Amino acid sequence: MAEEQVATKSRRWGRWIGFSLLGLVALLIAGHAFWGWWEEKKLGEEIAELRRKGEPMLIEEFVNRPVADADNAVILLREAAESIDEKSPAWQEFDVLILGLPLTDKEMTAVRRVMEENKSALGKLRAARGRKGVDWQLDPLRPILGQIQGLTEQKPLANLAAEAILLEHQRGNDREAMELARDMFAQSDALEQMAAGLIPHLVGIGASALACDRIFEIVPDLRVGMKEGEVAPEDLRKLIDMLLEEKTLREGLRMAMRVERANEVKGAQSLRSLSPPMDEKQRKGMAVMEYLGRPWLLKDGRLMLRSTTYMMKEAQEAADYPDFRERTKEETKRMSALRQNTGHFLLIMLGGFFEKPVESTFRAITARRLAGLALAIRLYQIEHEGRLPAKLADLVPRYLPGVPRDALARDKKIGYVAEADRPRVYSVGNNGTDEGGSDAPLKKGFDSGRWSEEDVVVDLNRQKRKVFD
Repeated sequence: MAEEQVATKSRRWGRWIGFSLLGLVALLIAGHAFWGWWEEKKLGEEIAELRRKGEPMLIEEFVNRPVADADNAVILLREAAESIDEKSPAWQEFDVLILGLPLTDKEMTAVRRVMEENKSALGKLRAARGRKGVDWQLDPLRPILGQIQGLTEQKPLANLAAEAILLEHQRGNDREAMELARDMFAQSDALEQMAAGLIPHLVGIGASALACDRIFEIVPDLRVGMKEGEVAPEDLRKLIDMLLEEKTLREGLRMAMRVERANEVKGAQSLRSLSPPMDEKQRKGMAVMEYLGRPWLLKDGRLMLRSTTYMMKEAQEAADYPDFRERTKEETKRMSALRQNTGHFLLIMLGGFFEKPVESTFRAITARRLAGLALAIRLYQIEHEGRLPAKLADLVPRYLPGVPRDALARDKKIGYVAEADRPRVYSVGNNGTDEGGSDAPLKKGFDSGRWSEEDVVVDLNRQKRKVFD
């Protein structure tokens, strides 16, 4: 009898424990579902608030307006880039060169060969500049981390045009050299309109900066005038005005950050939107991860939404890169600390990496200002019997609307050293400090060009060609 009572009591305890565990599981499931619902609700409210302020929040809202093929510059840019055979012997020889002026006979031959081989590509790059529309025809539903169609091929096209500038200058055809620079700036502008986030923006400012670098190379003896091969003064003035108009770069950065923000939200709402097509097993695994991690993903989505919105605003309002860093130092520190926490899976994958792209944008702005200033000084020199201005203020207002500021320095104008044997203009460069126009390498024993030196220096008289590491 006693044994039966013990068995009965044990069964009751077993049932109670079982029901308690079931209840606990049900409570956890309900709590998980409520937490996910709550995070989704709060994310939706924040998205709605941004929408009320006129902010686009869906990838579909960034798609270029349809453009007829006959008016679409992208059609020609893609055809030009895809026609380059990077495996050809001519390209392989060309691709390893680190060029500067004056070109050696061997370098001239290599550049000439690759230009002849890719004459069609250069022709289409020129023709694209004359088209008024830009439509990259991207699929708004493409995976966030998927390959961007037609992007990587634009880099070799820009490199081809950049080295062609040096060859045309050495041939005495500066009119064509400047036209090639315009082609590259038009290519950069088109890339800035590719609504695919930061990567096309970085490729676009890379093309712009490369064109500026080639202007730096040829400006000391740029031929200006109305004779064959010379750049007409009026054309030079138009190019200077274009270089000092930096709206395209700033707007390109803003759109890139907006697209990144939309991708962050999309990734928080659906992990499956991140990756290219998966097999059945991978899809099931992703679905389980998405269900279990939903509250954390949505919470990360809210964190990234606020942070990206804040960083975008400060990037647009900052006068220069040091100003941006000062404005955002606390937010940068906060997001960096959060990314160290493995609980923020989506944040680690997608969120908060804006300091370097913003710095690169201000570098590109600085390069354009330096290029515009150097060309204005060259025009002044041509019109003043070879004399350089005593000070940059002498260029205002005939050659420049004002002396450009250094976008890499805090509240400082671009520097000018009016030495007789080596006149030059300069930016403080990556280290942010003014060394008076020094081109000494930042890292002792290693020099890879202007951006690895104490200041970013543009010589106004031809100097001996450097050999870089």
